[in-house]
Amino acid sequence: MHESLRPDTLKRLPPPIRSSAVASISAGKRKLEDIERMQIYAMTAPYKERLHLLPALYINIDPSAIPDPKVFDTPTGLPSAEVKDLLKRSIVSLETVLMLRLIPSEVCTLIWSRIQLWAEFIDMYRDQLRQTPLIDEGIFCVEFMKLAETLAQDRTTGHRIISTPWFWSVIGRAWARLPHVTKSGERDHLRYTMQHFCVNDQLAEPENFAEFFKGTGGTWLHLSRLIVSFIDEIAPESTTVLDDDSVLYLRSVLIVVSHTNVAVTHRYTKQFTVMYEFRAELLAQGILGALTRAVCCLSRTNHLPWEPVLRDCFISLKYLIFAPNGVFILPKALDDGLLHALFVSATSLFASELHQRNTFDVYFTEWFPPALVNYNFLMSLDLAVISPPVVKVLRSSAFKKCVVYEIWEKFSARAKERLDILHDFDGNRGPRKACDNLACHKIDSKPAFRRCSGCRCFYYCSLNCQRIDWRDGKHRETCNSYGSLLLSENHQILYTPRQRSFLRFLVHHDHKKWRSQLVSTQTRFMTQTAGEIPIVVYDYTTAGDAKPKVQSAASFDFTVQPEWQNLACRAAASHGRMRLEVIKIRESTGDFFLVIPLRMNASAAGVYDLMQRTAQGIPKDPPITSMNIIYQKVQDLVAAAADQNVDELH
Repeated sequence: MHESLRPDTLKRLPPPIRSSAVASISAGKRKLEDIERMQIYAMTAPYKERLHLLPALYINIDPSAIPDPKVFDTPTGLPSAEVKDLLKRSIVSLETVLMLRLIPSEVCTLIWSRIQLWAEFIDMYRDQLRQTPLIDEGIFCVEFMKLAETLAQDRTTGHRIISTPWFWSVIGRAWARLPHVTKSGERDHLRYTMQHFCVNDQLAEPENFAEFFKGTGGTWLHLSRLIVSFIDEIAPESTTVLDDDSVLYLRSVLIVVSHTNVAVTHRYTKQFTVMYEFRAELLAQGILGALTRAVCCLSRTNHLPWEPVLRDCFISLKYLIFAPNGVFILPKALDDGLLHALFVSATSLFASELHQRNTFDVYFTEWFPPALVNYNFLMSLDLAVISPPVVKVLRSSAFKKCVVYEIWEKFSARAKERLDILHDFDGNRGPRKACDNLACHKIDSKPAFRRCSGCRCFYYCSLNCQRIDWRDGKHRETCNSYGSLLLSENHQILYTPRQRSFLRFLVHHDHKKWRSQLVSTQTRFMTQTAGEIPIVVYDYTTAGDAKPKVQSAASFDFTVQPEWQNLACRAAASHGRMRLEVIKIRESTGDFFLVIPLRMNASAAGVYDLMQRTAQGIPKDPPITSMNIIYQKVQDLVAAAADQNVDELH
């Protein structure tokens, strides 16, 4: 047996305490009063002198003395007086052991094996032990963590500690207790202890994490609230100066997020997918604002070892945003300072490393450009670019020299065009509709129409028009499935009415922008592919200009869908009153196609008829000598399409 556990060590104690310590291990003479005197001594004595109590305490927490749970199976639910006395002495001994610090590494495993069993017993039967002197649960977790960190300095003991699932429950409770620890020294010590254990991969083991999760409160709300509150404490403002301890603690908090996702999704990779419930609670608690502030704080330092922590902040942001319905998170991220955080980090010492890891490209070339079709994103971007912190960075000479400047300039030019469209949209006089009975010519304001209650996509100026389209327009056959193609509230992409109106406004704006070229291109299409139905496709998934392309409806991806075939038939039979225009948009779950039909009045339909007659008079391979004549015919078509009597809407 190691020297520190030998009873002879008790001789080094002062006489009054020595006699109590000896009595506490003497058969038939053990009294609670002796253990309590040792505890008082441990509160005041220097750490090294406290260790002389270890033999007596070690004997008094012998796990063989743990009573059988059946002792509680009495009419009163209480153990006998003898068992009560044993429990009191053991619990006070355990309390006293928690006060020790400098335990020799050679006995750490022996101490842990006894403490663990007694602590688990107390935890399990805390309600039945109310009549014994019992450590407050919060204090117990904090003190227990301190001792565990001391014992874990021995590698073998440390491995045994983290391999005990129950121990992770204590860590969870200690984490939940941390916000209530007011003494700065004690708080710092506990934070350091938490860092020691939470970064360990053992937390990602499902069984260990389940215990940890239960300890924090047992719900995603509890865990998320703790995570965000800790980051808020570390970086309350974007200008907060961080010290090494704060950065290390931030790192451990981010690792807990990572371990959580590994434990739940069972994906043992560096990249993780945030499960829906956890992500939803993190977002509700304000994780985006907390992380963007942390990014700004980390970016304002020259301390190179902090770059991985900054990178982890961006990884966490990435997987919080890039998830189902992620495009709806981008506006909130901008509101919470994402743009400012990107600019500050782009002008930091770490910019090159972040740029090499695609940190800036993923936003300015992959995520932001496709989101320029989203009304809420544009609204948030409009406010973000004029916010004082962003304006200050944009005007700085450092930004004009940084790695992201050219990327931003390219994106900014595209964004400005869309923001101008947004401003026009907010000032427009409201949506207009056309009667979906294609034999009808009526185009009017939205209140003048009734909407089909089945598909909620088609509008009719009268009940008679609805009946005609139900019977003759084959609306009956595909009414319930139109939502998969048309921009409606029944579509699998849940857009607000405002967003749906903006998409129609956007495609109509681009239609007018490219109208002259479209007239020419569509006429050429009619010449080359007589009898086929042309469609116009606007690709809004790229960073470039969404120049429309004309192609055959028969070659399009939708041809296998009956509702698409029905729309194509309607377009063919509309005598030019409906043409098929399709937009391609990107969501975090993939790319989607939506049909936004172009509806025209009689004058516009007349232009379409003129295009068909012109196409019929142009040979597929016209001789060079007739090119001037063909050019003039196309110019006449363009002029006709620009007539003020031509009314088109999407």
